[in-house]
Amino acid sequence: MEQQHPDSLIIILGDFNKTNLTRELAKYKQHNTCPTREINILDHCYTTVKNAYRSVPRAALGLSYHCLVHLLPTYKQKLKSAKPVVRTVKRWTNEAELELQACFDCTDCSVFEAAATDLDELTDTVTSYISFCEDMHIPTRTFLSFNNDKPWFTGKLRQLRHAKEDAYRSGDKTLYNQARNTLTKEIRVAKRSYSEKLKNQFSANDPACVWKGLKKHQVQDTSPTLCRELSNS
Repeated sequence: MEQQHPDSLIIILGDFNKTNLTRELAKYKQHNTCPTREINILDHCYTTVKNAYRSVPRAALGLSYHCLVHLLPTYKQKLKSAKPVVRTVKRWTNEAELELQACFDCTDCSVFEAAATDLDELTDTVTSYISFCEDMHIPTRTFLSFNNDKPWFTGKLRQLRHAKEDAYRSGDKTLYNQARNTLTKEIRVAKRSYSEKLKNQFSANDPACVWKGLKKHQVQDTSPTLCRELSNS
């Protein structure tokens, strides 16, 4: 089996008495450190993954003379091992863009040129002014970004997921089936839409957007998204 599936996890359990499998097969690691009969560790657990489990002693089952051993995985999900990140994004709506453009139209750029002594100072001043205008007219959205967030999981899907949970807690099977089917349908639509978006980015030769999407996939897990909005402005 090990030769057919070299990347698979192999677990060997048993009463080994005085035998130690690690002496014969160095790649197998023993995870049980708890005595199972008086001071002797007779029951062993071997895997090919180092430090995969930690052992906790438990009382014997019934009249058995061997104590129980509880093996706890030391692996932590990426969602639990990494803290969420607070992110703030700007919402570039048509109305906000029109307001920003109107702000630029009524700006007297000659004031910046007259106050600047060189090109570097002029560039810094104009850039700072543009950022100031963006902060004044472009609304922002702040949310918690977890490392298992999916780029295709939209706010609409989040509302439908909450509706499904509410229907489940209400005990209404008909309402729950409707909410579940609606969520499943919208998930397929969202995935299809995101796939088309990626295809368009490749077709348009936009390497910046494509690389940004690839980096999102590298840091995401396979769990459902848990993005939570904190505020809207």
